[in-house]
Amino acid sequence: MAGKPAHAKGSRAVQRPNGRRQSHPTSKRPFAIAATRRQADARGQSALRRDAILAAALEEFSARGFAAARLEDVAQRAGVGKGTIYLHFRDKEALFRELVTTMLVPFIANIEANAAGRPADPGRSERLIDLFVREIYGTERRKLIRLIITEGPRFPHLAEFHYHHVSSARCGDTGAA
Repeated sequence: MAGKPAHAKGSRAVQRPNGRRQSHPTSKRPFAIAATRRQADARGQSALRRDAILAAALEEFSARGFAAARLEDVAQRAGVGKGTIYLHFRDKEALFRELVTTMLVPFIANIEANAAGRPADPGRSERLIDLFVREIYGTERRKLIRLIITEGPRFPHLAEFHYHHVSSARCGDTGAA
């Protein structure tokens, strides 16, 4: 473009006062677009790592119990460094709480939606039992329920978290006796 004037048809550059050519302000900025794509990819990769950490934590907690599970082992199972876990979760308890929230809150909401309706509906109980079997026994949630039941007596604050943030909050119980 050495002999072409800056204002020529088809030109996307303008002449700056110092004589250098600059991309036209209305043209697409390839570096900004690439940076945005990199940021979106990074967010996607971060979400994938977070999901891998949660899945690995469920496996470790299920295999060893909450007390014996080590974040180093969770990291190794997830294929990340131990520090990566701390980018997503404050500590082992926060990781466990996130497991409870992400795995059980949608299930409880599904139960609520299926329980709504006429109480005298003859198929209602069967639908709820089928839903429970399909959504608990047919998924990894069964491991988490078993973990809450077995670890609850040793870690009552974790069982209380489940009760207050999942069961009672979703089932309309205010906790008042």
